[in-house]
Amino acid sequence: MAMAKNTTQCFICRKFKRITFLCKGCPKEFCKKDFPEHQQQLNDQLHFIINDFDQFKQNIKENQINSSFIEQINQWEQNSIRLSKQTAENCRKEVFDYSEKHSNEIEEKFQRLSEEIKEMQREEDFNEFDLENLKEKLNKINQAFYDQSNIFIKENNQGFIKEISIISTINNSNSLSIDSFNNLTRQISMNQQKKKKFRQFGRIVAEGNQSYQIYHPHGIFVDQNKNIFIADWVNHHIIEWRSNETQGEIIAGGYGRGNRLDKLDRPTDMIVDDQNHSIIIAD
Repeated sequence: MAMAKNTTQCFICRKFKRITFLCKGCPKEFCKKDFPEHQQQLNDQLHFIINDFDQFKQNIKENQINSSFIEQINQWEQNSIRLSKQTAENCRKEVFDYSEKHSNEIEEKFQRLSEEIKEMQREEDFNEFDLENLKEKLNKINQAFYDQSNIFIKENNQGFIKEISIISTINNSNSLSIDSFNNLTRQISMNQQKKKKFRQFGRIVAEGNQSYQIYHPHGIFVDQNKNIFIADWVNHHIIEWRSNETQGEIIAGGYGRGNRLDKLDRPTDMIVDDQNHSIIIAD
């Protein structure tokens, strides 16, 4: 079809018209019939934009865009609280265990001192040096009871939330660390459970203060032949029970308290040296 002069093609119907309207935003030409349709399309697009705007505005109002972050923060808070409570509970348990062990040690020392005082009263054999020694021992026990220098709280300042832990500096032959004490307690409990599986046939064979008996024993040693050696603290002697025997035999001391070679002074322990046929005694 021949194109007439002074005509423009409509963008929608593709016909050449003498009268067309220019949309400056496109820029495209539209005939009189199709121009309103183009305007309606623009209105529809504007309506869609307005709907998206209103939805976004509602999301901002309801803070929906931050809901995932708030959920993560809440979860972190719960985890931190749970971890803090667990750490605090563990620390409290360690302090209680240490306190119980410390009290037991003090009670044991106090009991030994009490037995020593009773023995002095019974024997009526003491002097100024013995009394000063008793005062010094009692003072040390008193200081040890209130001494808390062997345990302290350690804080870690590197994190946002400080971490704490219980540190014990006790490390000698007369004391146990908290972990070692707990392990020993568990071992004792296991041994007690094992003992319940067996019938008990024990009987007392050596109680008393006669020469062949024991009274306030402190140390015990069993040699390879199953002979039993006992350090009798009050009777001032070392007594031996041979395997399957019901009566002991004094093998060291036995002549009362003293510092002569044939006497002992409150023996507390001994070791039998089978190789050299000798006994090492602590008194």
